[in-house]
Amino acid sequence: MDIIYKITIATVLISTFTISNGLAQEPEQSSPFHEGAKALQFQISENFNLESFSGTLFAYKRYLSEDRANKIGLSLNSQYITSDFPDNENDREDSLTDLNLGVEYTRMHYTNPDSEIKFYYGYGPGINFGYDRTVIDETNSKLTNQSTLYGISGIGYAGVELFFHSSMSLHAEYQS
Repeated sequence: MDIIYKITIATVLISTFTISNGLAQEPEQSSPFHEGAKALQFQISENFNLESFSGTLFAYKRYLSEDRANKIGLSLNSQYITSDFPDNENDREDSLTDLNLGVEYTRMHYTNPDSEIKFYYGYGPGINFGYDRTVIDETNSKLTNQSTLYGISGIGYAGVELFFHSSMSLHAEYQS
């Protein structure tokens, strides 16, 4: 499984550089900030592990102009845990299933799109869905607890972005 993960990371990086070289050759668009420009955002942590960005699995950004963009983010978290507790009095087996899905849509505003380091802020709504199920199974009885969760949130964030290539950037962001 580790080799598949590394191949996936290498494919993403090679695709990114290939796309960036193709986009860099477009003479009519010298700035990454133009109407219709698109970006896929994700975080790369230590050891080149892909991680969530802004609480999301990935984010897709589309520029409306040189100082405005829309961003859609998708988050997915899940876990399944089983535990077996054999002892002299009771055989007990527990399981936990947890699934959370979220979507957020935000509008971004760049305050200084001509600057080398671009400050931005954004806001918008988010919706969340969660499902949890816990089963405690002892020798003579079984307890099941299920819950479904729905949520609506307001999102606000601010950050800075530095384009080191015409189609690649680094940024830092704070979100609430």
